Amino acid sequence: MAYHVLIFAASTSVEPTVDLYLGSAQTVNLYWESAGREIGLPTISTITERADYEPGFCLSGKPLRDFRDELALLLKYWEQSHWGYTLSSHHLEVMTTIIASLDDEFFVNATLIIG
Repeated sequence: MAYHVLIFAASTSVEPTVDLYLGSAQTVNLYWESAGREIGLPTISTITERADYEPGFCLSGKPLRDFRDELALLLKYWEQSHWGYTLSSHHLEVMTTIIASLDDEFFVNATLIIG
């Protein structure tokens, strides 16, 4: 299954303001979930599990701010080399785009969905 990150700037938005390709389950596990489990990031370590089941992976408010903080820690983690892997340029761009979007005042009432 391919996963996408959608960020809606407001709860009333019909179209996402940000639409990013995250990758296959294997890729999400490698770059996001496995690393998240290693450094204790509870939300990031369960992306595919939550995205594949109801009610799905949908965050807003404090849980979204917590996810943004986890994502910043994950990015710091990948600044070092691990398991002989380095963060792909695509995933570096996805992570930095999500962080930058969630730091923008325009996204203060945002909702993030991974599916």
